[in-house]
Amino acid sequence: MGKIVLFGTLDTKGQEIAYLKKSLEKKGHETCVMDCGVVGKPYFLPDISRDRVAQAAGYNLNELIDFQNERMAMDMMAKGASRIAADLYLKKEMDGILSIGGTMGTNLGLSVMNALPTGVPKVMLSTVAFSPFFMLGMVSTGFMRKDITMMQSAVDFWGMNSAVKRELDKAVGAISGMVDMKAEEPSKRLIGVTTLGDIACGYTKYLPPLIEGRGYELIVFHTAGMGGKFFEQFIREGRLAGVLDLSLVDIMGGVTELLYGRGIMKADEGRLEAAAEKGIPQVVSPGNMSFVIWAGPKELMPPPFKDREARVHSGFSFPFKANEKEMTEAARVLAEKLGKCTGPTAVLLPARGFDGRDRPGGFFHNPEGVRAFIDTFKKHIKPEIKVIEVDHHISDEAFAETAVETLFAMIDRERGCSPT
Repeated sequence: MGKIVLFGTLDTKGQEIAYLKKSLEKKGHETCVMDCGVVGKPYFLPDISRDRVAQAAGYNLNELIDFQNERMAMDMMAKGASRIAADLYLKKEMDGILSIGGTMGTNLGLSVMNALPTGVPKVMLSTVAFSPFFMLGMVSTGFMRKDITMMQSAVDFWGMNSAVKRELDKAVGAISGMVDMKAEEPSKRLIGVTTLGDIACGYTKYLPPLIEGRGYELIVFHTAGMGGKFFEQFIREGRLAGVLDLSLVDIMGGVTELLYGRGIMKADEGRLEAAAEKGIPQVVSPGNMSFVIWAGPKELMPPPFKDREARVHSGFSFPFKANEKEMTEAARVLAEKLGKCTGPTAVLLPARGFDGRDRPGGFFHNPEGVRAFIDTFKKHIKPEIKVIEVDHHISDEAFAETAVETLFAMIDRERGCSPT
């Protein structure tokens, strides 16, 4: 059994949090309740008072009340609660964390949970988890940066009726089960690789034996949304010994935003920067930069896409073969990103294609675009970055072998070992 931190506003959600506390303790867990309310009287005395939370943010409670601005006050309480939660984790006084709330409570809950490392069980029970308010607002502004379990409550938290208890019981079961099922620490050093599925990234099937044969474990990140964020987060948390960043469709999403004002699957600002910050060896390749994506109803497709042939991926996702303008801009953006790297970095440029469908006869086959990309990239990349053009397709076994050999040559140099 473990210790679970419960937090929220005990003036407005006190009854519900008291119920969660009692239910978790019945299951044998310890609890630590943190009150993030500001104005109203708390329903019961917490383990961590609202005064202590305000002080952790650099204020006293009266100063926050004097703001006369509910949003600003809650932002400061979120800041203080985040610092306290991170400190509890470092002191090994937390095995999981649970919060409940509506719009403001969800904002508070996600802010605090994002301050904790990946792997810590995090459950947010929310009345707006999958509402348009949340999906179009909080997600797009980066609130979901960590491995948070969002649970949609079917009813509002308005008195302790049977429907509310049922929702709270589900949250108790979720966080309790996560804490009880503690994951084992990896026994091998980890190598991270980015992909976009086995069709787009045929190299995926060749990598496991090549990596595992060297005594490492391969961890795969799907770059069709959150995967790129988690990839960078794993690097920043020191979990990876080296990386093969071979799927950059999220970088292409940033390119289409630059060109057209709208980017699909767009990467965070910090994408392609964590390995440089941590100084870990990385091999980068422009996988999946051979196409651009429109997501939304076909009838609302903007002019840059309307007259181009799309490959229908689903009823609302339409990939298009990238044109030469898009490919050259993508190369420039990638060179600019990698120009900030100071750690061991190598770039592999597969001259025969960047995607599983970028072969002769494939929908994205684009030898002219690939050539334009490679030539533009070489022109703009700083000379300190090692660039290797290979006469392979990115899905070829030979490409996977070259990528692994290049990565481990850097790892061996960093460790002061002779290449194996």
